Amino acid sequence: MSPPRRLSPSRNRWLAWSLRLPLILGVIVAELLSSLGLARATDLVLESWVDEPSPQERTWAQALRDGLARAGLLARPAELLQRMGERVPLPPLAASASVGLMDHFNAAMSASNQGIALYRSSRFQAAEKLLSSVVADAYLNPLIFGTEVGRPMLRQSLIYLALCRSRLRQAAGAAAVAEDLVRSFPDEADTIFEEFGPGADKLYRAGLAKLEAQGRGTLIVEVNDPSAVVIVNEGRPRSRAFEAEVFPGKYRVLVKTGKDGARRYEIEVRAKETTRLSIDWRIERALSLSPSSAALLFGSERARQLDGEVAVLLARSLQLGPRVIVIGSRFYDGDRAMAASVYDVATAQHLHTVLAVMDGVADELELTAINAFLVSEGRQQSPSLQVLAAPLQMAATRAPAAKAEEAPGRWPAYVTAVASLSAFGAGVALLQQDSSHAEASYALFGASVCLAAYAGHRWSSGRSSSRGTRAGAVGLAPARSGAVAWAAWAF
Repeated sequence: MSPPRRLSPSRNRWLAWSLRLPLILGVIVAELLSSLGLARATDLVLESWVDEPSPQERTWAQALRDGLARAGLLARPAELLQRMGERVPLPPLAASASVGLMDHFNAAMSASNQGIALYRSSRFQAAEKLLSSVVADAYLNPLIFGTEVGRPMLRQSLIYLALCRSRLRQAAGAAAVAEDLVRSFPDEADTIFEEFGPGADKLYRAGLAKLEAQGRGTLIVEVNDPSAVVIVNEGRPRSRAFEAEVFPGKYRVLVKTGKDGARRYEIEVRAKETTRLSIDWRIERALSLSPSSAALLFGSERARQLDGEVAVLLARSLQLGPRVIVIGSRFYDGDRAMAASVYDVATAQHLHTVLAVMDGVADELELTAINAFLVSEGRQQSPSLQVLAAPLQMAATRAPAAKAEEAPGRWPAYVTAVASLSAFGAGVALLQQDSSHAEASYALFGASVCLAAYAGHRWSSGRSSSRGTRAGAVGLAPARSGAVAWAAWAF
């Protein structure tokens, strides 16, 4: 790849204004259409990353998103949250990767027991603070506490938390905990008194009476993945679906599969109504939504190959379009680049992929050029942009890849080495048979040395070309003409 050219300041300013002009016109047109009630349908713009993006990548993606938003072509993340309603997945589970599940549970159990001991010693303020943190942690980690071992601990913590707030004369707080206890453990009216005494029994029955007076609602949770497990309020797991008559209020839903991790949801059930949570696992196992960003997160480049398909499914479910734009960073010929792949929502057809190498020289201009290309639907193109007909969904390399066709072959080294050994062997055999052929033997020895030197030269050239390549390394890297597959073995 040729090094980027540095533009003069005047040329830089002229190019910046020429690229921003379509964006300015797009904003004006969008405002006019909006004032006339003729605003076009909004495109869905999603970021696509492997794991979490770096701060620099977030900055680039936000610049692209802001430019499209100014042109009126973008469904903002806040709008996506509103459209998804109760389908919005909560952030990933909060269990720390550095702490094992049993260690986490044991720490929570110790804190719960300490809180109960504080309550029994009449230190209600300290007990309430500690038990509140235990319950909050349990709600954030249903993989730990939605189990046969964790569920009884959560039940006990809720009861003592309600008792603490009652003793502190926090009537509303105690009632809220008691109602949550009833929603999670609805059939405990005959056991609470025996295990925890009249105070806990009174709180539980008051919460039960209040919820029963409102009536029950129907909660239905369904997932289109055969391996999915559904857990509601840390209860017993159900396969693929959950349906029950439940008390009104907020419910915590955990959906997990063996290969794709788990996602959490919160859903409000209203009395005498049916509340349905339908989860398309193809979308929501990757979807990450917040008020400021909408992204698809994948665990590997291989999984990321489906980002276009997932984005189209999401756009259809939210009735957005006519286009869906997937933006993210890639490696292109060994350089970091920002790319935007455009798909037609109605047909799921890939329209084009546009990318620009981010070399630190004129990154702002490159991002503006991508925005201008997207706003003009491909009519405004900058010479610095690469426009590809195929979607950029292939695995990208993390460093410049050694291309197979550029590495010199080693077969001449092998051939000349064999010839050198053969000449040396022939010289020895000829010298032993007849001393009169000594001159011919020495000639063969000389040829053997020359061939050996040439073989060494070819061998060292082959090693220098593949230096830094690991044994058995293979890869597939995007290139301007499509992709370059490479394989190398270092000897």
